[in-house]
Amino acid sequence: KEEVDAFAKKEEQERLQWLEETLAEFAVGNEEAVSYLEPQLHAVRGPASRCIPQKTRDLNSDLIVMGTVGRVGIPGFVMGNTAETILQEVECSGLAIKPPGFVSPISL
Repeated sequence: KEEVDAFAKKEEQERLQWLEETLAEFAVGNEEAVSYLEPQLHAVRGPASRCIPQKTRDLNSDLIVMGTVGRVGIPGFVMGNTAETILQEVECSGLAIKPPGFVSPISL
């Protein structure tokens, strides 16, 4: 248990640091947008499909932005299964972003 807790804490710190660095990179040249939006970074522990909707309620969020890959099943073709579940549970707007280079398996 102690080893798992230490690993989880280390991962949390690394992910928050990555988020802070990513936001700082975006802020260069976009200071006005960042100032206006006042983005907040949060890390929660537990299943994303349960913890993220709860956190949005706790914060009374207006918007949730999340990355998604979408690899499994029909819903996964459009959006990641976890993102799909989260967006069905949140009471705010959602923006799901695919990674660079993502090619949709669905053609028009």
